[in-house]
Amino acid sequence: MRVFLFLLFFPLVSTAFENVQFSGAVDLVQPGTETPADNKLGVRGMELMFYGPLDPIFDAVLNVAGHPHEGGEFEFELHEALIRSSKLVDRMNFKLGKFFLGVGRLNQTHQHDWPFIQAPLYHTKFFAAEGVADEGFETSRLWGQETPLDTTLGVTNGYVYGHAHDGGERPPHPLVYLRQGISGETESGPAWSLGLNGLQRTSAQQERTRLWGLDFVLKHREGALLKHLFQAELWNRERQSPDVDALRDTGFYAFYQRGLNTSWAAGLRVDGYSDHNKRFVTTGELRRDFDYALVPQVTWRSSEFATFRAAYTRAVDTTQGDDDKTEQRLDFQIVYLMGAHPAHEF
Repeated sequence: MRVFLFLLFFPLVSTAFENVQFSGAVDLVQPGTETPADNKLGVRGMELMFYGPLDPIFDAVLNVAGHPHEGGEFEFELHEALIRSSKLVDRMNFKLGKFFLGVGRLNQTHQHDWPFIQAPLYHTKFFAAEGVADEGFETSRLWGQETPLDTTLGVTNGYVYGHAHDGGERPPHPLVYLRQGISGETESGPAWSLGLNGLQRTSAQQERTRLWGLDFVLKHREGALLKHLFQAELWNRERQSPDVDALRDTGFYAFYQRGLNTSWAAGLRVDGYSDHNKRFVTTGELRRDFDYALVPQVTWRSSEFATFRAAYTRAVDTTQGDDDKTEQRLDFQIVYLMGAHPAHEF
């Protein structure tokens, strides 16, 4: 009943304010895993977003999202609540409030807007299931003309990292991140974007986490057809606690999608993840570890407001000295959008 009233009330509110735009999104997923009890159609997430100008200088975003939690209960939580401006200083953007950290590609993209269904192997370890959001301040500066450089700097509270049901504890230092991006277009038409990223957080328990990585996107459009899409990220993580040796792991994905026409597309994603800290119990020597996955998929878009997707995942865990472990799954996804969905950046 509460969910029904929530869904009913907010669209009515959006129509009461002339400058407020309403956007809704629902992400339905039907998994097919080797555990039959998990194989049921469910709402993985839904999102209600309100955005619009406050005055000639500032605009604002309010984004409430719902997800199923432990026990299957569906709960709503605040994803984004921010005020921002691109008019205070020429070629600079400012953002204040709660938002997804401006690093990488997937972490800045809502899960229902990902070009695939499930997160890459490393993503849930480095950035939680969907992404890392926090309260703080972010600024970005655009440099150059022909080949623009985009520098982003963010400072946030850092009390929690990823999904949490409490406010966390005060850390000794705020979370800090930096992204240096560059973008352009080739002579043949494709547009591309490349980013170098760094992030550092120290928890209240004095565990220091450092992330540095690379993200790349290339898109080639022919009219309304997205003919070629290539997207990839490579990340390295280092964790250091008092009196404990540093722990390091690395992960990546590379995804290519070929648009067959304006409705149909086929894609393939390759994932990789390595834990560089595993050792043999008897000798203490390091063990080679590499997990990988192949994820072919097919996508059908009936319009810009409805997407249907199917994907097969074959994931293999290889660790020196152990037999390989293989998992397979088949996922189906339906995403539908309502209202004036905001335009995405490149």
